[in-house]
Amino acid sequence: MGKVTIPTTPKLRELLEEGWPYPIAASTFNLQIKEVGRVAGFTHIVQYQITRGGVKKTFEKPYYKLMKSHTCRRTYCSNLLASGKMVKSDIMFLSGHKTEASFNKYTRKVQQDMVAKRLAENDAFK
Repeated sequence: MGKVTIPTTPKLRELLEEGWPYPIAASTFNLQIKEVGRVAGFTHIVQYQITRGGVKKTFEKPYYKLMKSHTCRRTYCSNLLASGKMVKSDIMFLSGHKTEASFNKYTRKVQQDMVAKRLAENDAFK
């Protein structure tokens, strides 16, 4: 992925000017984001599947143990899309997604929720 430019809020600019966050390795970030998730209460058990050698296996772990930097990217995209204040193409530009298909993998659940809400509010479907 190439470089991306992400707009910031005044509060974030203030933190950046104070020298936060200091540079850390991706592996360190991934360990720290797991701890943030645990403290924030993301301790519910989730199932996930991995295919190895053509065999699909199901595993269970607390959600926070699955969190990593990509979780942050996915959340960033999903929250912007759900806010309704930015269009998909602009969010894709900010997040560095080159194809709509890859973006949709990140935001599928949010898009489903948005459609369900619009259907519920549409007189034709009441």
